[in-house]
Amino acid sequence: MYRIPAALMLVFLSNMALADQFMGQASVIKGDTLEIHGTRIRLWGVDPPESSQLCRGEDSLQYRCAAQAANGLDAFIARRPVNCIPVSLEQYGRTVATLLGRRRGSW
Repeated sequence: MYRIPAALMLVFLSNMALADQFMGQASVIKGDTLEIHGTRIRLWGVDPPESSQLCRGEDSLQYRCAAQAANGLDAFIARRPVNCIPVSLEQYGRTVATLLGRRRGSW
C-alpha cells in the first residue's frame, strides 16, 4: 500500500479547493471579505482600513473608514450575484480570490 506524505496531501487538497469558482449571492463581511454559500473569501489586492481605524475627512472630522470601505463594497456589488476566481489560500485557510470584472448587463 502507498503512503502519501501529509504535506503532499495538503497541497493536493488545497489545489482542489482552488479549482472551483465561487458564484452566487455574496454578503459583505468587511471591506476585503465576502461570504458566498457559507464560504468566506478574501479579495485579492484589497487592503481596507482596520475595523477600529478612524480617518479624517476633508472637514477634519473623524469617521469610521473601515465601515465606509465595507459599505462601498456592498454598494458596488449591489445585491447582484458575483463570480470569484480563487488565486490562493491565505495562512488562516481562507480562499483569496479575484472578483471578476463586470459583464454587459450584469453589473
